[in-house]
Amino acid sequence: MNGASVFLIAFFTSVACATGTVYAIERFNLLHKPVAAADALVPDLRGVPEADARTNANVAHLAFLVASREPSTEVKGGSVLRQSMPAGQHVPRDYPLTVVLAEEVPRVPTVVGASIGEATQRIEQKGFHFLLGATVPSTDAGAGIVIDQSPKGDTPQTKGSTVTVQVSSGAGDVEMPKVIGIGETGLHLNTGIEIQPRRVRA
Repeated sequence: MNGASVFLIAFFTSVACATGTVYAIERFNLLHKPVAAADALVPDLRGVPEADARTNANVAHLAFLVASREPSTEVKGGSVLRQSMPAGQHVPRDYPLTVVLAEEVPRVPTVVGASIGEATQRIEQKGFHFLLGATVPSTDAGAGIVIDQSPKGDTPQTKGSTVTVQVSSGAGDVEMPKVIGIGETGLHLNTGIEIQPRRVRA
């Protein structure tokens, strides 16, 4: 057998082996396909405090981002109010999850019984505007003492709102009962005023 024949036999043998190998790989899936990167499952962070929400997002392999903060009475201040993706959604790992955190709505301080100066200081320290309303006589509070307020104390209210207070002007004038036509005995019974009889010299 000459050299050319040997070469041709070797060549066709190589081609047949290569073709058979390719067919076997495709037919029986001998080479595994690359495994796709694992995805992340979005957790439900609504109502969860910020620190715990960050931890949960990291465990889920998500990037935790705070978009803004909003006053809310729905959840406790510092907790997640809304999130950019619904819970249970599948996303790529390290995908950004944006949240809005709740800010606690300030409450109106109770200033009934306080002086005007003290009431003004408490109200303005909480971020509200002080407004002095009517002054009315009161037998229960001295002059300059707050006897009523609107809104009432501990009411949730947005900052910048106005709190109107009503202040005592003191006891004021005491209304005297009508005594015309009432005898001494009746006058004493109705008013508590004791009448001393006039003594006439003989």
